[in-house]
Amino acid sequence: MRGSLTVLLVAQDPEVAARSRRLLDEGLMAYRLETVESWEAARTWLFRHHPHLVLVGGEALPRTLPRQLRSSVQDARRPPVVVVDLGPGVERARRAYTLGAADYIPLAEESPQALQEGWSALERLLRQGGVIPPKG
Repeated sequence: MRGSLTVLLVAQDPEVAARSRRLLDEGLMAYRLETVESWEAARTWLFRHHPHLVLVGGEALPRTLPRQLRSSVQDARRPPVVVVDLGPGVERARRAYTLGAADYIPLAEESPQALQEGWSALERLLRQGGVIPPKG
């Protein structure tokens, strides 16, 4: 699926990447997806490209993520960096969020309601950032 919304997915585990793609297919109408396996690769990619959204799978979070995020995305044009809670690495994800380095949106597949709440939160974030137009 291709579209005007560019999403960078950072996921080491192929299963997490596949689950993330499936969730994106369910939640976003049209997007272009780029996938990298490490935060270091993501930083290199971000230096050359300007995605609308960065999703980081919990298992791909380095222990120093909060500091790395702050140093690499302080640019005012930075895209929303959303830590996606899909399994391992949840504690690091929560720590990154509580330190203000990223937005933390649980897109867990535990229940349809939890998944819908996660997509609603992501949609609000994208609308606030001007990535997708406001409703109305």
